[in-house]
Parts: sequence; structure tokens; C-alpha cells
Amino acid sequence: MKKFTIHLDAIILVVMLLVICIGSNIYQRKLHGDLHKKNIALIVQLTDTQLELINSQSSGKKCVANQSNG
Repeated sequence: MKKFTIHLDAIILVVMLLVICIGSNIYQRKLHGDLHKKNIALIVQLTDTQLELINSQSSGKKCVANQSNG
């Protein structure tokens, strides 16, 4: 029967890889959260801009209609 031995350097390597993996996941989660907040802010800004454009277009059409009638 073969004897199974655990090497200390292998344990240290596995623990280091685990810590690096967890750290990188936390970092990526933070980046994803920040990008998600920026994306939501840009969507809101785009919606506001589109509403302002529609309002400006309708005001322009009313102005042109009033000038042609008056």
C-alpha cells in the first residue's frame, strides 16, 4: 500500500491560488457594480435627452404652424 503524503508547498500554493481567485472575484464584482451604476445613469440621461428632443420638435411644429396661420 502506497503512503500518501501532503507537501507543505502544495498546500501553500493551493491556499495562495484560492486567495487570489477570491480577491479577483471581489474586484470584478466591484467593477461590475460601478459599470452597472454608470449604465443606469446613461440610460436615464438618454431618456431625458430624447424627451427634450420630442418636446423641442413639437414646439417647433407649433411655432411653424402659428407663423403660417398668422
